[in-house]
Amino acid sequence: MLSGAETAGQMRRLVRELRTEAGGHRREAIAVGVGVFIGALPVYGLHLVLCLAAGSLLRLNRLKLYVAANISNPLMAPLLIMSEIQAGALARRGELQSMTLSAVKAVNPWTSGGDLIVGSLIVGALLGLTLGAATYVLTRNPEDDPFFADLVRRASERFVTSSIVAWEFARGKLAGDPLYRAVVMNGVLPAGGAGTVDLTKLALNPPLGSDVVVPIDATASNLTVVIPATVPVHVQADMTMGNLHDGNQDRGGMTTQQSDYNTAKPGARLVLEISGTVSNVTIKEGN
Repeated sequence: MLSGAETAGQMRRLVRELRTEAGGHRREAIAVGVGVFIGALPVYGLHLVLCLAAGSLLRLNRLKLYVAANISNPLMAPLLIMSEIQAGALARRGELQSMTLSAVKAVNPWTSGGDLIVGSLIVGALLGLTLGAATYVLTRNPEDDPFFADLVRRASERFVTSSIVAWEFARGKLAGDPLYRAVVMNGVLPAGGAGTVDLTKLALNPPLGSDVVVPIDATASNLTVVIPATVPVHVQADMTMGNLHDGNQDRGGMTTQQSDYNTAKPGARLVLEISGTVSNVTIKEGN
């Protein structure tokens, strides 16, 4: 019998699987479109089964299929059914269904049922194409990179054992923050234990609207951090058995140091949170 911790771990892995299967903005857009189409069908009680079947058959994300299928929720269902009946009546008889009280009383249930079925196919297809296309446009990123996406997946994977919230936060932060992409992909980080972190390569677009925090961990390293001259820079350094060369000051051993650069520049600050252990860290002013 599984312990509580093991059960929680399995549930976290299941949620991760459902959130990440069949990834990519194209497949997500298709999942939304197909899910909306399924949700528009008047087969209430079978939407979940249809979403699971469609997800397995078409290799789409089953969770996103079912979320999209909930377009037929209690708030939207009356409007959706009415639209489908009218669309079916227009397609089958070339005219809209009269909604007067006398007309509703005289309507043939088989006629309305046929209108509903035909109309659901029409409305579902139109809504599915529209919302699927909108999802594609909104989620498409011209900087999409399979290597970076795999890097984000592997980097955030370690947080699953903590909690789904921590994993979701790490995954969203790494994938959506342009600073992380620039640091990882633009050669900002040094390749080994010695090197230069050149922050002048970051596309900061001054003046900054809010503080941008760059954490730098140095362990057994000889590191030079080049800071840009275009924005205010605040350095917070916490050194353990290391040396910090900050401007005209040299500090060694165990020390905590704060200093500011470019204070006359407008906008928010670039904040460097440096944690150094058995390392030499030098702050150098760039262009």
